[in-house]
Amino acid sequence: MRKTAMILGIFLSVAAAGSLGVYAAGQIAQSNSITEDTACTFAYNDANVVAEDVTVEKVKFKFKRGRAYYEVDFYTNEMDYDYEIDAATGQILKKEAEIRDDFYNKVASGETAAQKPQAATGQKTTSGTAQNQNKTQTGSTKPAATPSAGTVTQSMIGIEKAKEIALSDAGQKAGGVIFSKAKQDRDDGKIIYDVEFYVEGVAEYDYEIDAYTGSIRERSNEPWESEDTWEVNAIKTITGQTSTPQTSTPA
Repeated sequence: MRKTAMILGIFLSVAAAGSLGVYAAGQIAQSNSITEDTACTFAYNDANVVAEDVTVEKVKFKFKRGRAYYEVDFYTNEMDYDYEIDAATGQILKKEAEIRDDFYNKVASGETAAQKPQAATGQKTTSGTAQNQNKTQTGSTKPAATPSAGTVTQSMIGIEKAKEIALSDAGQKAGGVIFSKAKQDRDDGKIIYDVEFYVEGVAEYDYEIDAYTGSIRERSNEPWESEDTWEVNAIKTITGQTSTPQTSTPA
């Protein structure tokens, strides 16, 4: 019995030491990280919003698998945003932007006049790491208009190029579709672009495109359904997109 208790005590001591090691590593990483306010600034700049128009839901430092980052969740009147920001460099590791359900429903029902959200459906011409440059030696940051050389942004194709690849594969042109989603994401550890669009009266298309090579990882399309009309009209109202009606059928 005494031997069993001794073994259990050693096991608990080792486990505790391991936990303390991870905790200590996290504390050290946080002490050398950008501040919460700076992490928020990177996220706001990428989303093209200002702090005065934002309600912050969460800013939390995380240390997982040896990597330190901030979870930054916030919303405006029109959009919900979720970001993961590298705590050392300010690099945007992950981002999601979705139209808020209450705003979507109000616009669709005609209850309110739509204001075009700055980053609706994630359609941005700059990629997620465009704000990661100009970090000073003291840890402060200053957003800039263009990325510095050598950052991961340089080798990504960008959201606009991903949209072009999807359109070309579907045999469509930008003026003939309505984009419902175009954002950077991760899938099975790889950075991808998730691109979805409608061809009115024809079909809905969904693509996953490798963010570095531009290769199409997944593609699918579904024939047009009656409820798609409601959704497309709402997206048009919210984002200001227009399209030329098509008569072709999906490939």
